[in-house]
Amino acid sequence: LGEVFCRFDADVDGAWSTAELQSFARTCNGGEEFGEAELSQVGEFTTNGQGRLTRRGFLEMMQLQTMARPEDTWADLRALGYD
Repeated sequence: LGEVFCRFDADVDGAWSTAELQSFARTCNGGEEFGEAELSQVGEFTTNGQGRLTRRGFLEMMQLQTMARPEDTWADLRALGYD
């Protein structure tokens, strides 16, 4: 998951901007971006001072998803090239 985070951290600042988060979403969701509801949930995870999702926040997000819907995590990982 650390590798996945780094792949989408285009500006290498240790946090995902909305554009970087949406790039991740498009890759995992067949071109679909996150809606407003999903974007607003990002604040529930660890963010930096600008409200951007940190690596820790990404891991928290993926852990929550995996506990609730493991099949979605596996689908994301397959979309990212992992099997």
